[in-house]
Amino acid sequence: MVAALLTCSLFFLSCDGVEQAGTTTVSTIDTLLSIFDGKTASSTDNLPPKAATQHFDMPAFQINSAAAEQSKLLARLDQVVASDRRLAKQKKVAIVDYSQPISEPRFYLYDLELREVIYTTHVGHSPYSGYDIPDDFSNVPKTRKTSLGLYKVGREYRGQFGRSKRLHGLSKTNSNAYRRAIVMHSMPDGHPENLYSWGCLTFFEQDLSETFELLKRGTYIMVIS
Repeated sequence: MVAALLTCSLFFLSCDGVEQAGTTTVSTIDTLLSIFDGKTASSTDNLPPKAATQHFDMPAFQINSAAAEQSKLLARLDQVVASDRRLAKQKKVAIVDYSQPISEPRFYLYDLELREVIYTTHVGHSPYSGYDIPDDFSNVPKTRKTSLGLYKVGREYRGQFGRSKRLHGLSKTNSNAYRRAIVMHSMPDGHPENLYSWGCLTFFEQDLSETFELLKRGTYIMVIS
C-alpha cells in the first residue's frame, strides 16, 4: 500500500505546474484515491484479461473484420487531418484518440503519403479527466486535466522524469500547455494505469526512445476524443 501511494505521489508531479517545487499532501492522495474509487495506480482490477495466444490460422470472418476495423480507423484519421489545414501539408501526423480506453493503444503516427499507420502505442491521460476514457478536458492552469487540440513538438530536455519533450499548444483548447508544463515523458512499464499524469502525454519507458525518434521537433500531434 505504501509503495502504491508513493507511485501515486510520483506521477501526480508530472504535469500542470511541474516547474514549481512542492510536495504531495495527504489530501492530494485522498483525492487521488477517491478518483480511483479505492484503486491505486498499480491496480489491475479493471484491466481486461490478456487474450490467449492463438496457434491456428485466422478464420476468414476475422480477417474481414480486421480489414473493416482498419478501414474505419483510416477514415477517422483522414477526417482528423482534414479538420486542420496545417495537417494536410505534413508527411506524417501523430494523433491521440482519447475516445479509446487507456488499456488500448491509442497513439497513432499516420503517414499521409502511404495512408498507413506506421506506429502505434499506449499513451496516458489525467485521471482528473476520467478514469478509463477521459471526457472532462480543460485548458485552465492547476486543473490537472488533459487538454484536447493541436500540439507541436518542441525541444527535448532532461527533467524530473528523464528524457522529455516540450509541447506547444496551438488551439484555444490547449493554449496554456507550455505554461502548464504539459510535456511528453515516460512512466514505468507495466499496466496502462501506470501512465496516468496531470495532463502530460506519457509513454512506457520501453517505448520512449522509438517514440521520441519518430516525433522530431516540429511534428504535429492532434489530440481528439
